[in-house]
Amino acid sequence: MKHFAESMYDYHVWANERTLNHLLTLPEGVLQQEIQSVFKTLHDVVSHICLVDEVWMTAFSGEFSAEMKVDFESKIRELSQLSLEELQQRYADVAVQYRTHVGALQNLDETRVYTHPVFPTLTATYAELIMHVVNHATYHRGNITAMLRQLGYKGISTDYVHYLVENK
Repeated sequence: MKHFAESMYDYHVWANERTLNHLLTLPEGVLQQEIQSVFKTLHDVVSHICLVDEVWMTAFSGEFSAEMKVDFESKIRELSQLSLEELQQRYADVAVQYRTHVGALQNLDETRVYTHPVFPTLTATYAELIMHVVNHATYHRGNITAMLRQLGYKGISTDYVHYLVENK
């Protein structure tokens, strides 16, 4: 039986795809339009979600290191140059990596120690960190919806219940 965290990750992928597909329907230039919000642009939020997914995938594979802070900065610059379609492919690639890695694990409730290059050392289960990744993106998809409204566009619902209706 699938672990609840895996099911939530499936929701995460669905919600990100739904959001990205919606953003692709917007007129050219909207994603780069600067506004007064949590992030300067919609593109910045989308890049941030992708980056954090990639960072935690690195953590799951046990590769957190002091160099991550430098790598984080270079990845921000790299992602800022990508088109939405290219970012969508990055999201898809990291989802495959997550599913492959998580699928190979024997126990998602196993506790590991994560030494983060900036934050304090963290002891958590894989499942807890998967839930963090899911929750983090949910929060920022809310930023996207608010920013879209601020720019005069409608958002798209990514409520979990919509996922259940579509996938049960």
